[in-house]
Amino acid sequence: MLALSAPQPRLSTDRGAVMVMVAAWLPLLALFASFAIDFGHFFDYSRNLQNRADAAALAAGTQYGGVCFGTPSRAELDNIGETAQQYSGPLAGADLPYAAAQMTGRTTYNVPNLKAGAASKLHVLLNSNQSWDKGGTDFSMGTFCDASENGSSIGPAVDVKITQAQLPLFLPLVGFQPNINANARVQLQEAESESNTSPIAVADPAQTPCVVGRILDQNTGTVISTVTMSKLSGSNPPTFTGTTSAPISPTSGAQPDQLTVQAFLPDDCSNPTGSGTLYDDTSQGGGIAFINTYKPLPATPPATGANVGSVFLTVAGCDDAGESATQASTAGAAYFYWYVKGNCRVTVNAYVDFPGMSKAGNGVVITMDGNKAQTASGGAVDGTGHQLWTSTFTIPPQSGRHTFVVSYFDGTQACKNANKPCAFNGGNPLQETMSARDDGLDPPDDSGSVGLLQVGSVAGNPPVVQATGGLDSLAQGTATTLMLSFQLRGLSYAQPGDPPIVLRNSVQNSKKTGFIDCGQGNGGGSLRPALGSGCPHSLMIYNGPSCPPATTGAGPWSCVGTVSGNKTGPMRQGMDDRIGTSCDNWLAYPGTSIPAGDPRVMTLVITSSGDLAGSSGSGVVRVLGFASFYVTGYDGISNPSNKCPAPTDNNEANPYGGNGNGGSEFDIWGHFIEFVSNTGTGNGKTCDPVDVFGDCVAALTR
Repeated sequence: MLALSAPQPRLSTDRGAVMVMVAAWLPLLALFASFAIDFGHFFDYSRNLQNRADAAALAAGTQYGGVCFGTPSRAELDNIGETAQQYSGPLAGADLPYAAAQMTGRTTYNVPNLKAGAASKLHVLLNSNQSWDKGGTDFSMGTFCDASENGSSIGPAVDVKITQAQLPLFLPLVGFQPNINANARVQLQEAESESNTSPIAVADPAQTPCVVGRILDQNTGTVISTVTMSKLSGSNPPTFTGTTSAPISPTSGAQPDQLTVQAFLPDDCSNPTGSGTLYDDTSQGGGIAFINTYKPLPATPPATGANVGSVFLTVAGCDDAGESATQASTAGAAYFYWYVKGNCRVTVNAYVDFPGMSKAGNGVVITMDGNKAQTASGGAVDGTGHQLWTSTFTIPPQSGRHTFVVSYFDGTQACKNANKPCAFNGGNPLQETMSARDDGLDPPDDSGSVGLLQVGSVAGNPPVVQATGGLDSLAQGTATTLMLSFQLRGLSYAQPGDPPIVLRNSVQNSKKTGFIDCGQGNGGGSLRPALGSGCPHSLMIYNGPSCPPATTGAGPWSCVGTVSGNKTGPMRQGMDDRIGTSCDNWLAYPGTSIPAGDPRVMTLVITSSGDLAGSSGSGVVRVLGFASFYVTGYDGISNPSNKCPAPTDNNEANPYGGNGNGGSEFDIWGHFIEFVSNTGTGNGKTCDPVDVFGDCVAALTR
């Protein structure tokens, strides 16, 4: 009988196979575990290094202030670099740009808690074109104010590269110890948005979309020609030109009417005859340029007395070889100057013929502003066949309109001598010059934002401009087509020695500064903290196509409302809160840069005059830019401490006089400065304050 039985297990042999397999796989599993641990280890170190590099670059960016807008000192540049090192978290013994002695007094932040990796193998490089393990060296990219990469400038930048070298593995492999690198960079960009602006908007003439020229009969105030101006494409500063629609014919007569030229900036370009800003008002003679109209002198001299012909102006030089001379020579005929310091001189040229063309006992007296009389020199007969007499006068900067009356003496009882002359034109001016001025007030002498005014004659087909900038005298009986050219001065950064700019609020006068509602509301109680600490809502640059009916939305606003009513008290209180006992650093600038965090630096909103006049189409103000304004004084400012170290000072005087004038007007004065804001975001474009007016921001770009 066949018996069947189950097979017996071979336990010993199977167990051996498993043990062999486990033994074979254990090293590989350990290697995988090591890789996992080292990967996490590397990731943790890499993230730690990157956080420290980011912190170092961002901290350095807050120290720019006005450092790079001039000639930075070694100490100012070192402050940026030392701040970067301070926040990069280096341990003692690390390879660092600045020695421990130079970092005395600085607290080190972001110190890592290293579990592996030696402090001596931690390397921090600033503005290096390579990491440490690739041979990088400090500042091989250039300084913090002028960095470059691959041969191209990237502008002001702080680049931080951190290397942790020879990081040990969890399970060492043939002595392999990798390097870990982190890189962060901050660059200066144009400001796109701001979270801490002041509730003040300033009109920038560079944003003016249209200009109208007017030619007046100064004797009667009648507008005899309105000139539509066109903006020259790409002009900087913005320049507008236009010609009279018909030739101008000066009125004939014994005392011809004199002409004057006005610049009118409409609040609404679609309504050029509506409201706007006029330079200058007809009640003061009108205009900011003068055209002498004269009766041509006869070929034969007078039998008695004297005859006057053309009276014109020429440049006689300026004290300042820079701005003043440039502006004076550009203006050509010297009837319009724009300069802010030094004096310029203008020569009055007058053709006056006497009997027999004799100088014996005869002469000409030219009087400026009714009280500065000078006996003219010359009197010789020139190439025109007539006697030319000249006298030179000094014109102070920003002094407005100056008039010139021409008189003569011939030894007769009526016109005895230089002390008792007889005046031509009934004693009315035969020529004027304008030393450009804008004090924010409306009576005479304002030329406002007009930085250059030229008048020329047009002839031929196509038309050719003759005597551009030099036509300030026209003969009676002629018919001349005139070309006008206005160049507007946009807001600009101040230079050492410049007088302060006055920001005025006069209950929304279109010619002056406007207080805005940037989230605080219209009440005086809310205006005070907004002036003291900044707008409660962030703002961003307007990009169209239209403003909303009111400031709404959670994100940054690009359009804001206006603040109406007399808020003089809250304005002064808000400025007191902001300025406190801080010293005025303007006298030391730019030799010493305005420090970051100075409370006298206010970020203002830049807009257009039309917006401030409420004519932007929506009744609100568009945010067209941001700019830093350094406050050197305001109405009612106290002299807080009198302990400011030289060369700083507590206040700067209002250039137009007055302090605490009360009423509905409140003045703040100071200077626009190139500055890096720490509270804004960039638009991706490298900030170039030489060509672009407005704030820069330090933006993390890598």
